[in-house]
Amino acid sequence: MLFTTVSSIITGARLDRIQSTLGTLAQVLARVRKLLETEAYARFQSATKHLEEIRSQFEHSQRFTAGMKSELVHVRRDLGLLCHQYGHLANRRIGTEEDAREAVWDINLFFLSTVMDIRADILRLYLTLEDDPAYAGQRHAKLVRKVEECTNRFRALLDEDPITRFHEALSSSSEGSLFDPRRQFKRWFRRGGSTKTRNVEEILETFNEVREPIERWVSAVDSGTGSDCEASVVVYRDRDGERALHARYTRDLRLQQVGV
Repeated sequence: MLFTTVSSIITGARLDRIQSTLGTLAQVLARVRKLLETEAYARFQSATKHLEEIRSQFEHSQRFTAGMKSELVHVRRDLGLLCHQYGHLANRRIGTEEDAREAVWDINLFFLSTVMDIRADILRLYLTLEDDPAYAGQRHAKLVRKVEECTNRFRALLDEDPITRFHEALSSSSEGSLFDPRRQFKRWFRRGGSTKTRNVEEILETFNEVREPIERWVSAVDSGTGSDCEASVVVYRDRDGERALHARYTRDLRLQQVGV
């Protein structure tokens, strides 16, 4: 009995140490994940700030300096990395409350980084018009395909609506498949559901705020396509002075390539 008692005490002490170690490890992992998320958003904010500075300077001078070209390369690299990274994460399955919470973050950053990446590609098109006009047509075609592909991914996310589906699955599982008058009576008079259900409802509310700009994007693209919305961009240079590059958006002209 003495040996068994001592063994139980030693085993309990070891289990306590293991549990304490696992708790510390979980805190460290949570901290690392938080730092990685903060780093990703900080990178996005920095790239957005630099992109806005490049755009503002280009609109003022109508040309790209060597520094602007170099900065645009770094901005496009950072935004492209975020697009691919969070594009993969946005498509993962949601099985837990924590998955749903992280999915909202992933989808939001995927959308924001994609929109800014497209804006960076527009500036890259302007740079191509300045440095290599002969390649501008191919650059423009790539940009159009990219907008279409991204819009289709946004539309797929809206159609799948993963957070709402998870919330519905959680609600149906908590209610049960069999009708129980007592459970039904309690559900009528209780002040809100379980803590887990309320947490997911809060996550769903946050996701609905993320959905709104995505829906506006898809709607704007859909309404901007069609023959009734065709327009042209006329690009030209000044003959004198610094030969600044100009671009004019118009619906009065329709440009198309014809055979010689």
